[in-house]
Amino acid sequence: MILLCDIEDRGYPTDYLLARIHGRRAFLLKDWEKVLFSLDISGYLMSTRYSKFISGYPADGILRRYQEELQWMYYQMNKNLRHIFGPCFMYAELGTLLTCLRYHLKKGKKTEIEYILAFSLLSERVKNILSLESDLPFILEMLDKRAAFLSDSPAGLSDIFITGGLPEVEQTITRTLLEHIMHEPGHPCITRFFISLIDSINIITLYKHLRWEMSAKPAFITGGKVKETVLSAILHSRDVSEITGLIQKHTGFYVGRPAAANVESALLKGISGQVKKMERESPDIGLILNYLWRFFLEARDLSILYYGNKIDKDIIREELVH
Repeated sequence: MILLCDIEDRGYPTDYLLARIHGRRAFLLKDWEKVLFSLDISGYLMSTRYSKFISGYPADGILRRYQEELQWMYYQMNKNLRHIFGPCFMYAELGTLLTCLRYHLKKGKKTEIEYILAFSLLSERVKNILSLESDLPFILEMLDKRAAFLSDSPAGLSDIFITGGLPEVEQTITRTLLEHIMHEPGHPCITRFFISLIDSINIITLYKHLRWEMSAKPAFITGGKVKETVLSAILHSRDVSEITGLIQKHTGFYVGRPAAANVESALLKGISGQVKKMERESPDIGLILNYLWRFFLEARDLSILYYGNKIDKDIIREELVH
């Protein structure tokens, strides 16, 4: 499996994992208004499962707790489940990979990168590349050679970095990985999830190009339900308000005047609705997917609250998905 580490199959039955998830779901945060108005996010989290990770730098602790849960899930799965959910773990670890590249760009210390990778499910091959004490172009060249899915990219990452910087590299890696996932046969629930995810990423990309009046044509990801012709027509119109109708049709949520915060949160809420529906339709795969998604959203929302603790609470509330 590309990107991910290969572990021994412990042979746990699926019912065993489902029972464990039912118990662990009780620890997901529920009273988000209380968290939102907490004067000390770190202090609040000390009474939760985040406590052992946030004594130092809370933002890192939130990420570490998320990584720990992903690692636990991965190791509890049998070989069949790891195959089914491989795309979800790969997409989650994409965030780890991109974070390490940003550290390299800022000339971060090797110990900082090793800290990020401590709970990562990335393969040892990829971890070794990211841990190299080399400049970013060389790291990107090594990833080109060793990360199989990147062979689908028409240009090398180091060349993309020279012409478009790290943002262009991140977009290329994300697009290439998601298109690789969609070209592989997968479980219907996982395929539907990634269709919704790709649509959301494309709509956010469209919004940013319109909002910031970018001249370069965006590279939309193929594999979504929203056709590129629809996205391109709105892009050509240069009318940001048309995003509202597209989001409502895609998610069922009306966002009013589009803004970065409510566009992203509406799209993520739309995915949440799809995932909840999948759990009703598929009590095993759907339940596991919903738990992974809810934990991702929890870590995301906590990070927003931590970094935005001095921003008006009503503004922050718009960014939260819970």
